[in-house]
Amino acid sequence: MSAFPVGRSQPPRRSLLSRRARDLMSIASLLAFMAGAAWLLIGIGLLAHLDAGVMGSSSSDRLLGFFGWLPASDASASRLGMVWLIGGSAAVAPPIALRRLGYRLWKTEGLDLELARRFRTLGHALSFNFVAGLTISVIGDGQWAAGTAHRYSFGTGSWSLIAAVLLAYLVAELMRDGAMAVAENRDFV
Repeated sequence: MSAFPVGRSQPPRRSLLSRRARDLMSIASLLAFMAGAAWLLIGIGLLAHLDAGVMGSSSSDRLLGFFGWLPASDASASRLGMVWLIGGSAAVAPPIALRRLGYRLWKTEGLDLELARRFRTLGHALSFNFVAGLTISVIGDGQWAAGTAHRYSFGTGSWSLIAAVLLAYLVAELMRDGAMAVAENRDFV
């Protein structure tokens, strides 16, 4: 005996891929929100710090110290603004690309060219994140208070990021080739 009333069929079961895609969208949305909020707080702290002048604001200094963004006393506002803008864009780009990828995985049932494009966009976002880290370390050199220097080093995280970039591009190419094969077979039949 079915738990559903007569005449109604059971609801369609979502595939495991569809459920994982929904989870990916949720996590990526949360990460994008947290990254955006953190960069907004850093921006507000930088404005308050630069506006306060030599005296400084203890609350903005504590906030900037928490995030590791406490500027030096002779820091350039324009250079700090560029570093903040590049860093904020680099922090938010990968979670947004992941969310869009998760949405496409959730909507589609098989291989398609749009899904391949989403993987390639993720590769672009991760590449931008890597290059932005290098750019921030060059532009922001000498702009930070002692102990909060943003130096970029090639550690485990850097190599993992490079591997993720290459993997995203590889999966994008595999998806594109698979989608083209599926379309070709569909046209052949």
